[in-house]
Amino acid sequence: MRTPALLLLGAVVGIGAAVPATSVAAPTTRSAGADAGCATPLFDAPVRAGDARREDPAGFRTALAREPGSAGTVAAAAGDRTLWLDRCGRAFYRDLAPDDLPGTPAAAAVGEDVDVLALHSSPGSDRTIYLDLDGHVATGTHWNAVWGIDEVDTAVYDFEGDLTTDFTEAERAEVFALWEAVAEDFAPFDVDVTTADPGPAALTRSSTSDREYGTRVAIGASPSGIGACGPCGGVAFLGVFDEVGEGIHDDLQPAWVFTDLLGGGRDGRIVAEAASHEVGHTLDLQHDGLDGLEYYSGHGRWAPIMGAGYGRTVTQWSRGDYPAASNTEDDLAVMARGGVAPRVDDHGGADDPTPLAKRGGSKVADGVVGTSADVDAFSFALRRAGTRRITVLPTGQASNLDVRLTVLDAAGKRVARVNPPVPAGDDTEKQPSPAWLAADTAGPLPAGRYTLLVEGMRAGGASRPGWSDYASLGGYRVSVAPLG
Repeated sequence: MRTPALLLLGAVVGIGAAVPATSVAAPTTRSAGADAGCATPLFDAPVRAGDARREDPAGFRTALAREPGSAGTVAAAAGDRTLWLDRCGRAFYRDLAPDDLPGTPAAAAVGEDVDVLALHSSPGSDRTIYLDLDGHVATGTHWNAVWGIDEVDTAVYDFEGDLTTDFTEAERAEVFALWEAVAEDFAPFDVDVTTADPGPAALTRSSTSDREYGTRVAIGASPSGIGACGPCGGVAFLGVFDEVGEGIHDDLQPAWVFTDLLGGGRDGRIVAEAASHEVGHTLDLQHDGLDGLEYYSGHGRWAPIMGAGYGRTVTQWSRGDYPAASNTEDDLAVMARGGVAPRVDDHGGADDPTPLAKRGGSKVADGVVGTSADVDAFSFALRRAGTRRITVLPTGQASNLDVRLTVLDAAGKRVARVNPPVPAGDDTEKQPSPAWLAADTAGPLPAGRYTLLVEGMRAGGASRPGWSDYASLGGYRVSVAPLG
């Protein structure tokens, strides 16, 4: 139904990964903008937030005062060993690379006519998440001060060894899968996830009246000279997506994802987990952990995006409604406050259904389930009795949506309700688009008018852990096709 949608944002650390106990060494090379955003640095070198609170309480309190958008997050998460403060007191996450990665099926091939460096999920939106895959160099930013180097650069996304954007067929397939997975994570928000360079005006927020802004995610091999990072699988400053001030906003960009520490970038869905996770940090999200661990790796076939969901079929935003969760913040609400507006609902409810459109021999429509309360309705009519297959397929190769389909006749009587059960057990390989996330029913139907209801569902229960319907959200296509 047409209600405002709330949602959005991938993980970067293996549970149990060792975290260095010492602070990063003080920069030995000063960049032109090393102290961008602060006239008087608070610390001699980047320091863990918890260490700063314990060893320099005054400095920690001053750092919070400089973080009006994320001060509560910094204070609450100061015990997280991956949360750091830079010399200026700005909070950032250093997410370590996972200890190991699961085997996954290759991404589906992409048509030759698809330009994988010109993909858009929502062209025309005034918010942008730019997946920068053709190499990026940062100079004069806070990152240069963090690592003490004049240029922080990532190479072109590549796992075939030519370091160019003349992608091979396999690279094109993984780039598309990467973009598709991140776009799915952010589907309920009014934000364009793109692989095309949108230009600086689309990313920088120059003033409070500037409504066009966003974040860059630089994706490629680790820059040289950042060995003290951990090594990192990804890093991002906290709560900077909607930061105001042309210099300040740019100085806290980009978020980084380092493919050489994520399986070489050979699996776009794995890289997407990291990318969405880092964007989550820019939108002020902290980690989803378990019993004191910074990262929860999930259960069964599910994990939270702000945990460490590598290898799980379904990763979703979370509000900590799993046992022993360390973080119960409402991811969707936090991100909506942090800079990404909810997408306007696209379809009405049962009292205002969208007529399916004829396409070839079928009747179809596309939609997005935007909130746990969102029930999208569609209508179609049969002039004469016939056998029909009715299908709802979640979008793409990495869906967040476990869909339920309900079919009603003209009198409102239920004809069918379909929601396949989730198979028991853990994933051993992250399977793209499993059939149990979709809904499908077929059979004879009398002549008349029908209404289809599409909604996101929970899975599992006390005896079979699954997930709630909180973030069972995302895109789908519904179709009605004749059989026989």
